[in-house]
Amino acid sequence: MAETFLQTQKAHAPGRHQRSGQRSDYRGYPDDGMPWGQNGWESGVAPPAPAGLALTTLTPTTGVVFVEAALTITGSGFVTGAVAYTGAIAMTNTVVVSPTSITCSFLPTAAMSYDITVHNPDAQVSNALVFTSTAAQEDVLDGTIDDVKAYVNGLANNDFRDDIIQNLLDRERANRNRATLVTWLDQQTGVT
Repeated sequence: MAETFLQTQKAHAPGRHQRSGQRSDYRGYPDDGMPWGQNGWESGVAPPAPAGLALTTLTPTTGVVFVEAALTITGSGFVTGAVAYTGAIAMTNTVVVSPTSITCSFLPTAAMSYDITVHNPDAQVSNALVFTSTAAQEDVLDGTIDDVKAYVNGLANNDFRDDIIQNLLDRERANRNRATLVTWLDQQTGVT
């Protein structure tokens, strides 16, 4: 806490207070010379610290291996120059939209969960949110029909959704030709 010195203030003229007569008023002044009460310091309590760097939401939270995801991160304490990270790798195209919102691009390279953090230029590091990447489409058709449906449903925010579904449909027809899956995939093309 800043050291203070005491300075005697002259009392206000009689009649300006409910009490009359002279009085002495001693106020502590912090090192910055600003009287308490004018800078938020009242009764010796330091001003609140600025809001810390914290993440609250990540959109989307899932993606597909080798398909770039456009992420929106919300939270608090973002400053100009903040960068989104996954592990020790900076994400491309990080843009600080506001002190509570960041956008960036992320290209997952494996089917796994990734911790997403934000680093401010002053070395503050946020808490982590999780982004989960699912298997590449080459592996999807090896799973059950329910696995394929879950994969396709996870493509909801992907710009290449219809192309990926068409590729899956063509490969399913050529390799396994599970009638119920072919019908379902065909119905998903163009559905958002």
